[in-house]
Amino acid sequence: MKKPVAFIIFNRPDTTAIVFEEIRKYAPEQLFVIADGPRVYKNGEVQICLETREVIQVNWDCDVTYIYSEENLGCQKRISSGLDEVFSYVEDAIILEDDCVPHEDFFVFCEDLLDYYKSDEGIMAISGDNFQDNNFEIEESYYFSIFPHCWGWATWRRAWSKMDVEMKEWSAVKENDLFKEYWFDIYFEKYWTNIYDRVSNGEIDSWAYPWTFSCWFYRGKTILPKKNLVSNIGFGENATHTNSENKLLGNLPVHKMDFPLKHPTCLKTNFEADFYTSEKVYYVDALKEHAMTNSMKIQLFKYLMDLRNLEDLFKNEVYIFGTGELGKMINSFFKANGYQIEKFIVSEPSEYNQSFDGVEVVEPTNLSEKKMKIIVSIEGKHDKEIIVKLKQIFKEDMVEIFSWKDLILS
Repeated sequence: MKKPVAFIIFNRPDTTAIVFEEIRKYAPEQLFVIADGPRVYKNGEVQICLETREVIQVNWDCDVTYIYSEENLGCQKRISSGLDEVFSYVEDAIILEDDCVPHEDFFVFCEDLLDYYKSDEGIMAISGDNFQDNNFEIEESYYFSIFPHCWGWATWRRAWSKMDVEMKEWSAVKENDLFKEYWFDIYFEKYWTNIYDRVSNGEIDSWAYPWTFSCWFYRGKTILPKKNLVSNIGFGENATHTNSENKLLGNLPVHKMDFPLKHPTCLKTNFEADFYTSEKVYYVDALKEHAMTNSMKIQLFKYLMDLRNLEDLFKNEVYIFGTGELGKMINSFFKANGYQIEKFIVSEPSEYNQSFDGVEVVEPTNLSEKKMKIIVSIEGKHDKEIIVKLKQIFKEDMVEIFSWKDLILS
């Protein structure tokens, strides 16, 4: 059975027409059209908003509800109140904005999962977005995420009823550190705390950030497809929020989805995928790069190591990969706490058989087959490549490798 569709439009008749054509192909039996009113200070917006609304010409058998505002309510109030009205009528819906062009399989993907998870309170939303790089591979048709991406998505009345659009709980969450499980590191925490502070103070007119906040508050997960199903074509000067080019997100290709869907057996969120999203989509990596002085690097390492028991860690032989400035700083940190590492490990032959800070430097293949812990220097840019190389050298049961992002989970 085809699901109701909520279509959010405003002042872009060109992109609205493109997206509406995909909705027309799907031909839902129930359609809701949500539109904000023009801004009085914007010359010509009255006319262009009218032209955008005229794009909606329904020529199939469909029950249409127009949720139009004649005055400008703003992004946060218009979209949230519009969806409030939608879910006063229906139990679930597929939601598209005027710049989000779906693949035809997006609708079937949402249909199937809206029914499959309709009673699962732990699932808050289904999205058609996948912002991972081309190397992202999973066996299942979708994965679970902490990020409720909303460029083409779907949800239920039971989930939307938890929306805290005014973020009334933010002060309590911040004061009691209730989102600690979501903070990948101190930079991620800084980024989202700043966002939530600004939204709560009325500095950002957004419904999407309060929706993310609400999903986190209720510990709800979002379903994301293994391949991208929706392309945002709205980047540019006329956009409300996406008014600059973004090579990662703008105009992404869409892909066919294989049916029947292959469901995951575990409801755990995909940490690696979410970490990549936090770094690249929300620019947390840029925040880190800007702030990563040597002092900040060692503060971050101390923060991560506070999450571990050093005494338990040093029951094993502990090695540090890399003899750069950061590796030496980590060694100094251990020394200051009364612990001695075994050796530095390096991959460059020119550094073999040297000594740094009184500690021998060795090549990985010279290590005895003992239970070890290897601390990977937290530079960040090459972590993944280093870990892959180390895991090629050592057997999984012989060595445990911790990078700075792995430590945060412990």
